[in-house]
Amino acid sequence: MERPATPRCLRVLEQVLGAESGGGPEESVKRVQPGTWVEMLTQATAELPYAVIAADMYEPGAKLVCINRAFEKLTGYDEEASVGRNCRFLQGAKTEPQAVQQLVDALRQAKPVQVELTNHRIDGSPFRNLISLQ
Repeated sequence: MERPATPRCLRVLEQVLGAESGGGPEESVKRVQPGTWVEMLTQATAELPYAVIAADMYEPGAKLVCINRAFEKLTGYDEEASVGRNCRFLQGAKTEPQAVQQLVDALRQAKPVQVELTNHRIDGSPFRNLISLQ
């Protein structure tokens, strides 16, 4: 039986979950069904002109579950290189430790925060990133 088409982000997430659980995509589909918030977010943000990511805060390490095309274009990291990882892979030599600490503190306290910091593209070049956690 052929599965219905799913957004790119959801397909990658299914693969990540299947690999982590030791099973294949069939097993992970039980955890990520069409109509979930991940699929809806993917569809709603796919073509926005600014980068959008979402992380599962219930997953150890707050792993990314969704990125959009603008994120890929900005950073050079595609879904396969991003989904299933913590955002720390964007940090580099010019990332400000005090800004990272603000994010960590807000996450630990479950409080919204907006922080501007320097992240790094796949080629190592820096860019300014305004991060808003809600």
